[in-house]
Amino acid sequence: MTPAGFDPFSLHWPQAPGGSSVRSIEGHEAISRPFRYEVAVNVPNPGRLSLDGLVDSACAVGINLASGETRWVNGIATEVEAVGFGPDGCDLRVVLEPTLALLRRSSHCRIFQDKSTADILKAVIEAQAIDLKTMPSEATTWPYRVQYNETDLDFVERLAADEGWSYYWLHSRTKHELVFHDGGGGALPRCPGPAAISAVPSPSSMQQEDVIERFTVARRGATDAIALVTPDPALADVRRDTAGSGPVTREECWWPVVSVPKGAAPAKGRLKAARAVASSVRVEGALRGLVAGHCVRVEGLPPGAALKKEDSDGCVVDLHLHATVHEASVVAHLVPSDAALPPPVAPRAPHMAGAQLALVSGKEPDTVWADDLGRVMVRFPWDSSGSKPEACTCWIPVMQGLSGADWGTHYMPRVGQTAVVTFLDGDPDQPIVVGTLHCAPRTPPAFDAPERFGMRSKVGGPKSLASEFTILDRKPTRGDEEGSEGEDGPAEQVFLQAQADLMVNVARDWSSTVEGKLSSTVTTGDVDLEVKQGALTANIAQGALTLTVGGQHSIESKGGVTHKVTGDAVLNVSGALKIAVDGPVTIEGKDSVTIEGKKGVTIKGGPVEISGSKVDVDSKGAVDISATGNLSQKATENITAEATLGLTNKAGTSLTNQAGT
Repeated sequence: MTPAGFDPFSLHWPQAPGGSSVRSIEGHEAISRPFRYEVAVNVPNPGRLSLDGLVDSACAVGINLASGETRWVNGIATEVEAVGFGPDGCDLRVVLEPTLALLRRSSHCRIFQDKSTADILKAVIEAQAIDLKTMPSEATTWPYRVQYNETDLDFVERLAADEGWSYYWLHSRTKHELVFHDGGGGALPRCPGPAAISAVPSPSSMQQEDVIERFTVARRGATDAIALVTPDPALADVRRDTAGSGPVTREECWWPVVSVPKGAAPAKGRLKAARAVASSVRVEGALRGLVAGHCVRVEGLPPGAALKKEDSDGCVVDLHLHATVHEASVVAHLVPSDAALPPPVAPRAPHMAGAQLALVSGKEPDTVWADDLGRVMVRFPWDSSGSKPEACTCWIPVMQGLSGADWGTHYMPRVGQTAVVTFLDGDPDQPIVVGTLHCAPRTPPAFDAPERFGMRSKVGGPKSLASEFTILDRKPTRGDEEGSEGEDGPAEQVFLQAQADLMVNVARDWSSTVEGKLSSTVTTGDVDLEVKQGALTANIAQGALTLTVGGQHSIESKGGVTHKVTGDAVLNVSGALKIAVDGPVTIEGKDSVTIEGKKGVTIKGGPVEISGSKVDVDSKGAVDISATGNLSQKATENITAEATLGLTNKAGTSLTNQAGT
């Protein structure tokens, strides 16, 4: 019972009217859960009462202990309700919760990159002006974590659960401070009041702050070891991060597109959650000094019911408190002080129900901004983090039609395009680009016919300069046969256009068949055809070969040149014709050979020999034979000189005609 004259409560509520006092307090608090207490407060002068001024104001209720200490419950008055008016004033029902609970009111969609769990938690918590006392120094650094359509409180508890951290509060008259604990070091604070609580089930000891009136002991089986199985994106390797000792009895598989850091905490966090409260003691009594997350020495338990050994410290993991001005009742669960403290029950992670649209992001519009693995960055319309365009997400894989080791298809979305993004297993931390969409002002390519389909790629400039591969496939018009050209142009066509250079590399043979006409036009530049080894053969089975050259025509052969003509051969030259040969020149005809010059025929050179079975010199005019040296006429038989009119032999010195010997 409460001693006479002892005031069991204190109230520190600057916004409340003067003279307000506490009638009772009841609520629940636990490690890794926001506490919630309902406090009955009496206001003797309600005329100055303003509920608007009391809501969300700081309030502290002190539970005065017999030892002279005060066990404070400091929080925010999240709910204030006037429940009755009487002769002694107005009674208020006040709900006290931590500032952390205010995170339920806010939700965000944002992306955190290359930040540790501690960095992310601090950014979220400090934005709400929450007093943060301590946080573990070692934390996993994540390349990519997403908060999507979840409250800030759920996000905080999900990260803490993945890290295996628990949390509790340090209460005082003026504030409550949040403490994150990883169970790896640092003594837990001790409960105010008695140094120890004792199990002495005696009626005379009822309502004593250091007496356990009733207790029960619980033992629960726990997992010895947990393995986190993490396949890499290429499924070429599987990493197993194991927490605990002994045979692995539980496995969980993560399918990350972004790499999970080696030794990441989720395996540890899941093991702590599985092992927490494996051994506990439930105590009841007027134990008003107990505080969740604090330790107290427990005495008097039977050896089989002791937390670890007799008279050892126990940590309060949760409690329910009900206290009035006359009595108090506390039900609490304690675990060994060196046991793993339970992390938050991880809220369900956000699930992306389907694909989303995002803009491909990077430094310059219409350029490719990607890493060595062909991954891109995108900006989601819901992302409020305000990151730079070249660092707004992690590198996101782009789905391809085929993907092998140095082979397959490769298409890279450009900065500014609208990407279709889906999420592996619905996890917002694992995005994949599965395609792109045409959205204004980025409209589809305007082809010349609705039946034409294909692709067009360009960097800039007019449509005529774009690289393009299209197929036209439509029904012939006006009875035209398939493949023919009707009134609306060709019915079927494959079109290829290169914006700049077109390069074709064939490792072996190249064969092409054209059943119609083959036409090639080079508007500007040269045509180079090089055969490094082998022959060049052109075979025209039917038809003619026409070669028209606007400039000089040169043919050079380092071997021989042979022209074979089945019919007649005609060479027409409008100017002069010169044949220069380093060796002999032979003109051979199986029939006659005729050399005709309308203005004359000139044969020059060294000795000139005309040889034949019969040689006729026939001139329609005169025949002049002139020699600067001797002129000799010689025949193995007869030489006849005959003239119709006259024959003249003339010599400047002498003339000799001789016959016989």
